[in-house]
Amino acid sequence: MTWDSDIPSGEGESLFVAQVDFDEMGQVMADMTRSILGEDGGQVAILSASPDASNQNAWNAAYIEVLGNGNYDNIELVETVFGNDTSEDSFSEALGLVDKWPDLGLIMSPTTVGIVAASQALQTEGLCDDVKVSEIGRAACRERV
Repeated sequence: MTWDSDIPSGEGESLFVAQVDFDEMGQVMADMTRSILGEDGGQVAILSASPDASNQNAWNAAYIEVLGNGNYDNIELVETVFGNDTSEDSFSEALGLVDKWPDLGLIMSPTTVGIVAASQALQTEGLCDDVKVSEIGRAACRERV
């Protein structure tokens, strides 16, 4: 039995319990993106855990599909990167995104490791006023407290 993330091959797995509906998760992520970027939209990148995280890959695929359905034309998904579920790699990937995409407005990170590391990277660089970071249930670098 597995939960949270399915075994890609399915070998040895007789039951998978998904904590959310993947399609609904994509819609929630897209709506959060619009809420954070505002009606003018902008550029967004995904900082995910790893290419092997089946749950996050499913969420990301659903998110990308929703962004492409015509209701989010002013939101441009520029890139998907992977932080290998480590703070160091996620921190570096976040910095790489803001260097590569100077108009980036949001890093969507459906991983706890990624959102913390990306937030730290943006805080270190003083970019919280320019680039926001969000994951499925939280947002960081949205407002200075």
